[in-house]
Amino acid sequence: MDKRSGLSASVQVADSGFYAGAARALGITPFAAGKTIVRLEEQLEIRLFHRNTRTITLAAEGARFPDRCGVIMDAVAVAERELAMSRRDLRGKLRVGVPLVNRLRSRVLLSFTTAPAWSPSSDALGDRHRDTD
Repeated sequence: MDKRSGLSASVQVADSGFYAGAARALGITPFAAGKTIVRLEEQLEIRLFHRNTRTITLAAEGARFPDRCGVIMDAVAVAERELAMSRRDLRGKLRVGVPLVNRLRSRVLLSFTTAPAWSPSSDALGDRHRDTD
């Protein structure tokens, strides 16, 4: 079993209070949600939830576990978003060949070159004609 899916399932079951609600949030069947919780409990060798035919409640031993897992899952989600954002940044070499006489253009280029992703090469800016082929 994937530990991350077990952690997610425990958080969702604790939040919703039943397998069907957790299953909807996770995009799985209620049976799969229940089986994931059982496998997690077997792996941890501790009972996280008390179950009967009508209800599921947190056991005393498992009361803190979903809260702590929620914090961990939130941190993982933030890390994944940060990675996704870094993939969207533009990369590569940019050559700009415009006369630097015009102050407006100079200010625009200066603001661009101070961007965090800017790493100029020795010939990145200039007013010489360049062959771009």
